[in-house]
Amino acid sequence: MPLSASLTLTLALALAFAAPNADDLLEGYQRESAPFGQLRFRGGRLSSRDDRVGFVSRHLERIERRLGRSLRHEITVVFVPDRAEFARVYRGVSRRDPTEWMVGVAFPGWRLIVVREDDPFAGLRRWDQPEVTLAHELAHLVIHSSGATIPRWFDEGVAMWVSQGSIPVEDEARLSALARFGGLFSLNELTRGFPRLHHPGSIAYQQSLLMIESIVERHGEAAVPRILERLASGDPIGRAYETATGSAWGDFEGEFRTWIISRHSLFAAVASVVNFWTIITLLALVAMVVEAMRRRRFRRRLEEAEADAIED
Repeated sequence: MPLSASLTLTLALALAFAAPNADDLLEGYQRESAPFGQLRFRGGRLSSRDDRVGFVSRHLERIERRLGRSLRHEITVVFVPDRAEFARVYRGVSRRDPTEWMVGVAFPGWRLIVVREDDPFAGLRRWDQPEVTLAHELAHLVIHSSGATIPRWFDEGVAMWVSQGSIPVEDEARLSALARFGGLFSLNELTRGFPRLHHPGSIAYQQSLLMIESIVERHGEAAVPRILERLASGDPIGRAYETATGSAWGDFEGEFRTWIISRHSLFAAVASVVNFWTIITLLALVAMVVEAMRRRRFRRRLEEAEADAIED
C-alpha cells in the first residue's frame, strides 16, 4: 500500500474511533431530518422544527451563492439552549473546555455545527447574536467542503465577511493606528495559529476580516470564490492569490498595511485608542509629574535654607 494511502486510512480510522457517539452525547435532543442533513435540538428560543430548518437553509443558501461553492455532504446542526449545555456538548466532542466567549463552533472533520440559541449578550455585539453565529459556522463548513488546507486567517476572515460584514468604524480606526506603529499580526503569525481567546472582536479576527475586505475592494467579490477554488485544487495560498487576482503575493502584506492606514486619518486612528480611561491615566501621570516637581522644588528650598543657616 502506498504511503499516502496508508496515512489516509490511518487518519480515517483515527477519526472513526475518536468521533463522539452523538446519540449518547445528545440524549434527550429531538432529531429531525432536513434538506442539509440532520437537525438536533432541545428546548430553546425557536419554536419549531420548521423554524430551525428554515433558519439554517436560508443562511446556507446565501453563503453557498456568495462563495460560489456548495456543501458536498450532509451536515448535522445542533442547537443547544444555553451556555452550560454548549460547554457540555463542546467538551464531549473536542475533549476541551470552551472559552467564555464561544457561542458557536464548527467541526469540519465531523461535519458538525453546535450553536447556542440564546442571545447571551442581548444583542449588544453583532457577532455574538445567534443568527450571525450560525452563518459564521456554516461558512466554515462550506469553506472546508473540499477538504483543502485553508490558512486560518483566510478561513476566519471569509467566515466573518459572509456572516457579519464590516466591523465598527472605531474598531477599524484602531487597527489603522496599530498598522501605523507595527502593531498588527504578521501573515506568518496568523497562518500558524490564532489566540486561544476565540473572540471575533479580537485583533486577529478583525484583521483577518479586513484583509478579505481589502482583497474584495481591490479585486472584486469574485476574487474570494476564485481563491477558494484554487485552494481546493491544491494550490498554496500565495499561488492561489496570484492566479485569482493577478497581483503578486509578496506585495499583499505591504499593500494591506497601506490600505488600512489610508482609510483613516492619523487623528481618527489615534482618537480610536484614546478613551475616557486613557485620559484619566494621562491626567494621573501629569499630576504625579507635577507633584514630583513641586516636592523637588520644596526640598531644594529647604536645602538652601539649611545651607544659609550653617553659614550664619
